[in-house]
Amino acid sequence: MAALLLNLAVDVILPWESSIPPTIIHFSATVGAGYIAGRFAVSGPAHNGAFAGLGLFLFAGVVAVLTAAGPTPLELVILGVVAGVLGAAGGALADRRRTA
Repeated sequence: MAALLLNLAVDVILPWESSIPPTIIHFSATVGAGYIAGRFAVSGPAHNGAFAGLGLFLFAGVVAVLTAAGPTPLELVILGVVAGVLGAAGGALADRRRTA
């Protein structure tokens, strides 16, 4: 939920001159969501992290499509894959920290 609010604040409320800071914040939020999902997962923390990343992407994708200059379908597919991979990485990190 915190990652959703952070993404909403970055996309809608805060004006940015460059696209680099929002991109870093979005990627960090996706890894964080995957980490939290993986930390509380009973089994398959990387899978749960990937689903959390994709869920976060779904929200961000809807917001992006509703804007005037929305992304192309190819950009949505690429960003969806990146969100799944980053979420899975967060879940895998949570699993490694749990077993270490």
